[in-house]
Amino acid sequence: MKFPLNYFFIFLFCSHFASCQDKAQGFLPSLDFSLKKANVRSIENRLIVSTGNVERTWQLTKSGFITTAFKNIDTDETYSAPSVGVKCDWAYYGLINGDTRGNLISLTAKRSDDKKFTSEHIEIVAEFKYPKIESSVKYVIWAYPDAPGIRTQLFIKGDAKKYMDESDLRPKNNFSYDLVNGTSNFDYFSGETAERYIATTAQNENSVQYHVKGLDPEKQYKLGFTWWDFKGEGLVQNVRVTSVDGEINEKVIKEAKLPDYKNEKRRYEARQIDLPSTILHDGTFRVFFDKVKGKRAQVSEVFIYEKGNRKVKISSNMVNRLEELRTEAPNGYSLIGYIDCGEAIQAEKMVATGRVDFLPVSNKNKTTTHIGYYNDTQHRNKTETPLIKIETSRVEETQKVQWSNMVRVDEEGSGIIVVKESHKCVNQYGVDTGEFVIGENGIENTGTSLFSSELNSEEYKWCWPSWSIAYSGGEYGSELALKKFDRIRYPIDEDRDIYIQANTWGSGRGKTASQEENILLELESQADLGIDIQQIDDGWQNKDWGLRKDWYPKGWQNVVNKSKETGVKLGLWAAAMPVTYEALKNSYDQANFVTYKLDFASLGTHENMEKLMGKIRKFILYTNQQVRVNWDLTENAPRFGYFWAKEYGSVYLENRKPDKPENVVYIPHLVLRDIWHLTSYTNINKFQTSIQNTGMTNKKVSDAYLHTDPYAVAIGLVGTPLFFQETQNYEQNSREEIKALLKVYKKHRKEMYDSYVFSIGNEPNNKSWSGFQWYKENRKSGYLLLFRELENNDSETELKLRFLKNKNVMFTNLEGGESKSVYIKEDGLARFKIDNPASYKFIKYAYE
Repeated sequence: MKFPLNYFFIFLFCSHFASCQDKAQGFLPSLDFSLKKANVRSIENRLIVSTGNVERTWQLTKSGFITTAFKNIDTDETYSAPSVGVKCDWAYYGLINGDTRGNLISLTAKRSDDKKFTSEHIEIVAEFKYPKIESSVKYVIWAYPDAPGIRTQLFIKGDAKKYMDESDLRPKNNFSYDLVNGTSNFDYFSGETAERYIATTAQNENSVQYHVKGLDPEKQYKLGFTWWDFKGEGLVQNVRVTSVDGEINEKVIKEAKLPDYKNEKRRYEARQIDLPSTILHDGTFRVFFDKVKGKRAQVSEVFIYEKGNRKVKISSNMVNRLEELRTEAPNGYSLIGYIDCGEAIQAEKMVATGRVDFLPVSNKNKTTTHIGYYNDTQHRNKTETPLIKIETSRVEETQKVQWSNMVRVDEEGSGIIVVKESHKCVNQYGVDTGEFVIGENGIENTGTSLFSSELNSEEYKWCWPSWSIAYSGGEYGSELALKKFDRIRYPIDEDRDIYIQANTWGSGRGKTASQEENILLELESQADLGIDIQQIDDGWQNKDWGLRKDWYPKGWQNVVNKSKETGVKLGLWAAAMPVTYEALKNSYDQANFVTYKLDFASLGTHENMEKLMGKIRKFILYTNQQVRVNWDLTENAPRFGYFWAKEYGSVYLENRKPDKPENVVYIPHLVLRDIWHLTSYTNINKFQTSIQNTGMTNKKVSDAYLHTDPYAVAIGLVGTPLFFQETQNYEQNSREEIKALLKVYKKHRKEMYDSYVFSIGNEPNNKSWSGFQWYKENRKSGYLLLFRELENNDSETELKLRFLKNKNVMFTNLEGGESKSVYIKEDGLARFKIDNPASYKFIKYAYE
């Protein structure tokens, strides 16, 4: 690769960079570097970065860089506004702000592709030193050629504890819970049956104790809590409340037997008691959950109701649960405090530590749309639990929104999208993922991922990156711009990332499905169907993450031989945190696994995130980029989310099984709905989309048995298809139909993966005409997958297609072979026919 001569001048200059600090006027060093259509240049005190589609301008200030303009080059529209109150794009509250003087010590630019984990780009790095607080900031800008947006990321190092003023970082509500005795616990199997806030518990072998603070001794309160005995271990407990000093000690519940789920199928129990006012003389009290019988004491949730109608904003990941508890409040009381006893990230860590991005946009009377996705898909398999949350409003006063992954600011069909590249979900705040602050003159993206105790002077620590994207063309144009940038950030390798995978766990037999004998049968079955990868789930391993010899006496030899014979590649499951780099490396060396599903991640701290990402990055580099991971986000724990870490692979979206537990049983219209939601604001081929055997589903819970297996397969073809099952269980007629469909799909999938997928029709609800459209600019061809749902009575309908108005379009049924030509008018509507409900059509379209 040849680089422009000025690339070397940059580093030559920066090796003598003391002159940067000597510039009386604060001018930047001379910088002019290009990569295809992307360019970075400096003019006096301005840094101007262009992708060819957008241009962002920063000005050097005494404390860093402040963005002064963001321009959509395609429309020649520039966004700018007076930066009232903001003097630098970044801040670390209590340490670095607009009045903290910093010196620019280096400014560089180079070509990069992050060791092939992203598309090629110009990487601009500006390093600032803040002498008075012994801290430094590295500000990194990625400018991808032809991209509709720019990515920025902050890195921080310094002795924060020495200089930190944390007075403004505490929650404004003084109410708090301190876990004095006990540890947080999450039981995976109980999580399949109950909501996470019940499955997570605080436990201790003798007594769980909380110190509750911030009450008013003059007011009346009710103490509430939930508990259960999932494993049926005969747990019996007392509950005591005491004054802070223990002088007043009242047993408010005596020898209560916790609901037994295993033996009696009893669900969790919620209890409430009147809190004695005598224990509140300093505004605090202690509550004890004492073991009477059984192995331990445990509690799932603790909450407080106050007499009156005071409204209190409670910082918690459990947004929906809070609404339930408010609705269930005793007459005349309001909810003022809540804790999920097993949650790793509590309210005191839900106050943003800093700002990572700022765009000067005049927002007054513009329209904002906040968009976010839910995790914990284990418990979102109902009509009333959508995968997406969208809120649209006019900017009339400052907005602060903590739950959204992105915000779109629009005026007459043009605007800006700002995205958090983080693991935030609507129902999971994660690690300091912050909020969007939409003021009259700007958009702030807050949350660094770093608490002050995690900063040190020895190494830079990364913060959550931010995407700034410009668009035009209304809603369609905004979605296309977002998908373009996401694809550039997380590119697809057609030889590595396009595959159909099967996983042994999904038929419900658990670990036994991973025995060698069964894997050999599955490899034969999957080769017959046309599946590319057999992923072996939990059960193959011993406690040291080696292969268990009782199930695999010859190691992986027999499985590897069968894989070579059938042409079906191999994948493997592992628990994300305990599996070591050496274990991953050894498994790859022995069997050449190409995908790894990583489960049970616990990413509630920056340290855990850094360790896991470092381990996986090192492992993928060891394989020469031949391996990719499947990140599991099925639980509510802070894991990966929807917009982070996809350079390492794809996202395993949801468990959908045939029989039990009931909350994850495969229901076709809900799986279709989730994919339809996900397709709206992501590139769906970075997500594994589940396929289940419809004939094996629980008829009391699901209507899947009223659908054909090809219908279920067609739903899964929208993303990265995942047969979450043992495929040998298919009836022969279904096998033949699936083979035929997959044969057609595989002829077209490379073009489909190279396209952007959009939701069309109506939201799936079991009564809709719904579907998906594949589109790529300048290609003049694409695809449709249309679904007429089970309870829909219309054999014909008009669907509004995207980007095809005023065109003659030829539609070809890829399975039936028939074609028709249609002129699509200004309204974008085209008429389609599907004779029977619970049926689909797979169509290719082309136009001149």
